[in-house]
Amino acid sequence: ALTAESSIEQKAACDKWVRSYRISLMVMKGSITNAIRGAIPDYDNAKVYLAHVEVQFHGSSKEHATALITKMVTLKYDGSSGVREHILRINDMAAQLKSLDMEILSAFLCISL
Repeated sequence: ALTAESSIEQKAACDKWVRSYRISLMVMKGSITNAIRGAIPDYDNAKVYLAHVEVQFHGSSKEHATALITKMVTLKYDGSSGVREHILRINDMAAQLKSLDMEILSAFLCISL
């Protein structure tokens, strides 16, 4: 913390730190999608802001996983495309769920045919 007795070097270092902190926060806010950014209150503290981003991300990832599972359960082979495309579509959804730490058993994949 700066005091009245702080040296010029300490004040310059503090100014650089504040500027760097402000730029870092702007980069974080700029790299987040508008959908997530709109749901997060504006904070001047980067640590608090990132904590709220994490909470928002967990909520949206749960919704995404629910949508994928629902789509997998209701997906039926329509006969217009090949069986290979159908299996690849299901495998892609299973891989997306695996990236969200939810594994689907391969036995389920065979049932959906």
